[in-house]
Amino acid sequence: MRGTNQASRVGWAAVAAAVALVVSGCTGEPDDGPTAPSFSPVPSPTESAPSASPEPSPEQTADTATAEALVAPELPPEATEETPEGAAAFAEWWFETLNYATATGDTEALRAAFVEPCGTCENFAVQAEEAYASGGRIEGGRIDVEVDVPPQLEEGGVTLAVFVDAASGRVLDAEGRVTEEMTAEELASAMVVVFVDDQWQVGGIQ
Repeated sequence: MRGTNQASRVGWAAVAAAVALVVSGCTGEPDDGPTAPSFSPVPSPTESAPSASPEPSPEQTADTATAEALVAPELPPEATEETPEGAAAFAEWWFETLNYATATGDTEALRAAFVEPCGTCENFAVQAEEAYASGGRIEGGRIDVEVDVPPQLEEGGVTLAVFVDAASGRVLDAEGRVTEEMTAEELASAMVVVFVDDQWQVGGIQ
């Protein structure tokens, strides 16, 4: 993750503690809060002539990242275990699945991995679905996260401290016109995950 400093981590400790109090005794239906953060797609490279340099151009690097995002991520075995490490591994996988949904508009796996009423999760899914349903697309959309492994699990779920590094970008319509610009951001978020029917699910994101 880029540039998460010690000061932000210290400040996040208080945020995580507050959210943990809200979701203590969670039954798989934590409150998402009144607002939900949006992810930030990566901007499209501009049209240019092929570079004569043997070094990969920024456009080629962006294309490679996009191609990687088009591959649906597999759930790692560790992410199926009801352990603190399993919860963190699941959270990392979920954000990779979000990257996949952003790059393709395919939200089936994303939706299957969260429970109601995760409003933030729903917003992420709807944003991708609406962009692609009308023939448009989201260029890029890479989100990198660092998830702190909790010291122990809580009854009904666990609150994870997630440090998000989202790139800037834009959403385009079917004609290729930019309909939304998004700025890069780094932020700390609280992600509640619950173990339901022998699998982890996202219960809420603050």
